[in-house]
Amino acid sequence: MIKRRLQWMWFLPLVACGTAADQTVEPAGNQTVAQPDAGTDPVDPDPNDPPVQPQGVPLDEFIEVAAAGTCKAIFRCCDEQAVTDFFAPIQGSRWIQEAGLVDQLPPVATLTAESCPAVLKEVYTVQPFGKWVDAAARGLVEYDAEATSACKEALEQATCGEAVRTALFDSRCFAFGAPMSAEQGRQMFRRTQEVGASCSPLNDGTGAAFFGTCNPQTSWCCRPREDGSCGVNMDIEGECVAAADEGEPCGAMGNMRICKTGLECDFESSTCQAPQTAELALGDECYANFSLLGDCVNSYCDMMGSNICEPLRAEGEACTFPYECTTGTCDAGTCATNRMCVGG
Repeated sequence: MIKRRLQWMWFLPLVACGTAADQTVEPAGNQTVAQPDAGTDPVDPDPNDPPVQPQGVPLDEFIEVAAAGTCKAIFRCCDEQAVTDFFAPIQGSRWIQEAGLVDQLPPVATLTAESCPAVLKEVYTVQPFGKWVDAAARGLVEYDAEATSACKEALEQATCGEAVRTALFDSRCFAFGAPMSAEQGRQMFRRTQEVGASCSPLNDGTGAAFFGTCNPQTSWCCRPREDGSCGVNMDIEGECVAAADEGEPCGAMGNMRICKTGLECDFESSTCQAPQTAELALGDECYANFSLLGDCVNSYCDMMGSNICEPLRAEGEACTFPYECTTGTCDAGTCATNRMCVGG
């Protein structure tokens, strides 16, 4: 049974908060430390031994590793058109445009396996990872070096075709696009700042613009306006303030109130509510008042048109978005089999 629930909510008003790119992954519980066998004494470390190095990719190497691993996978499996398609969403970022990097990217510029890592490192420093790394260096977020290594290995081990596409566009790892559901987040970063702590804005998704480095399950990053109220100015730092819980007031007008991650600001009541997850059949209404009304089963929600669950479109039929197609791929306005990065 196929469920089609839209994840691309970036175009909705700011009142629909707490749903996009706003969830962090909780760390694993405390691990049990192996104890010496009964009846033996622990061995004291030799002071002449070299210090034990931490496992994983160090923070100061993170962006370089992400860029190099991504480029290596691209040029191992992707043809010229696929390389252009990969960089298309990056070209649309206002931060990348303001940084003057568009002219260094396909199709304007031609990248090679040798030139790609340096260019992509510059891109990733601007968005999405530079602010994460800066915040981690300042202790505003926690960094998981082993998670970075796992993402690196996934790219290295992926075979061309679906596996490498999955790795390249994994928003929990090195993908340019941010995680777009409340259940996921970047594996290597965890926001930890609580109410009353200083916070820094992030530009890795809509949710991050609200929460910044604050723990999204408890607070969001209030950046003061001239009148003393809260805003989300991306150029200044702020303070973590309490996020609204289910049933509490929310909204972007006047005194801004942001819902905790996983909740939505209901358009009619202006209160935080849990997303609706009812299974909807073909023809059911699925979108109203800027909110999804459930999950379309074996269909998709046409929230740009009829607002009902519409039949999935077969290969060769016209489309606007990939989620409309049974193949999951919309190529030049037509549902098609995904042939991106299938190798030589």
